[in-house]
Amino acid sequence: MIRFGVAATLLCAGLFSGESIVRGDDGGKRGGVLFYAGFDASKDADYAAGNPKAQFHEGGGTLNADGLGFRGSALRTGYVEYPAEGNINAKEGTIEFWIYAQDWDHDDGHFHRFFDVRGDGQILFYLRPPGAGEFVVRSTSKTANRVYGSNPLKGKWSWYAMTWKPGQNFGFYIGGIKASGEAWTHDCSAASGPTPEPENLRRILIGDLGGIPTRQAHTLIDEVYIYDRALTREEVDWAGANALTRERGMDIPGNFMQPKTKVVPDPANSTLVVEIDSGDRSGNFAGTARLEPSAGTSPAPITQTKDRFGQAVIPYTDLPQGEYKVISDITTKDGKPVVSVSTKFVVPGPPVWLKEKVGVSDTPPPPWTPVEVEGDRVRVWGRWGIRVAGEGPDARRLDAGGADQF
Repeated sequence: MIRFGVAATLLCAGLFSGESIVRGDDGGKRGGVLFYAGFDASKDADYAAGNPKAQFHEGGGTLNADGLGFRGSALRTGYVEYPAEGNINAKEGTIEFWIYAQDWDHDDGHFHRFFDVRGDGQILFYLRPPGAGEFVVRSTSKTANRVYGSNPLKGKWSWYAMTWKPGQNFGFYIGGIKASGEAWTHDCSAASGPTPEPENLRRILIGDLGGIPTRQAHTLIDEVYIYDRALTREEVDWAGANALTRERGMDIPGNFMQPKTKVVPDPANSTLVVEIDSGDRSGNFAGTARLEPSAGTSPAPITQTKDRFGQAVIPYTDLPQGEYKVISDITTKDGKPVVSVSTKFVVPGPPVWLKEKVGVSDTPPPPWTPVEVEGDRVRVWGRWGIRVAGEGPDARRLDAGGADQF
């Protein structure tokens, strides 16, 4: 049997010199973004799969009244309204945005509703005293929610992203900007109950609405995205980390992740299973995986297993001990080279102790002495005489040195 080292090391991925790959739906990078509002020049959405026109409410929204926009200008509350049709997917999706509390703290004792999609069902995110953020998806018969103490602070930009999808817990993420200027994110996701599908969504309300009439709260809202799918944790982290630099209104790049591979030896079937994370959300990948040195093997095709994941199975006859690497040459499905990822693994030799002969003898080494047997007596260490009394099931009485041991 061949024994394999369980540790595999991922080497630096070397890019091919072929043309670079640009992925995106309809030849562009809008991808799964259904709605984007940057509030720089207008309250209307910069991009909307449905109607982009805004209606104003409660004094509803001046643009960047005191110059505190996150990227350019921002919407200052009241709130604005957009048609829901085409701009949000009721079954699954992601809402992402930034808020800036100009003159209030999380413990101000008031409700702050930032995002409210209304119809017969509802998708809602708000802060309630004493600063707990609550994300709610409601149908006419069921409600699922997730609550987390997110505590936005006055004079600070706070980032939120919420995801929903049938069969998954809600995704609930918060973040902000460090003093160093870097973005940070935190995953607050937890069990939320089955996700219902809200019916007949008609209006999207964005701003800081709700609360008692005497409430005085001014909030900036900026960089609002609605996606047609529930973003993965990796996509959410990318969105938060690249908030200051990403191309506005565009989807997370399809190949934003670096490809990774893992070699899983399967000695029972004499194969090396290469597990591949292509990093390509679109699933547009193929290629081959090969062993170096080849040890009599041939390159194996990379096949997609699910979404961005795939595998290659390399059969072998014999793998002598030594260091190997599996090189996964990832391409697009039409054969354009993307990247090459090299993963090391080791076939070790027999363990050192297996070659040792110490203690392998017909007689035990000193200071141990042989066991002596005389009739029904066993002598150990030259001192104890142990007598076995009885036969068969009755052979239970032992004595040592004349003393009954039972």
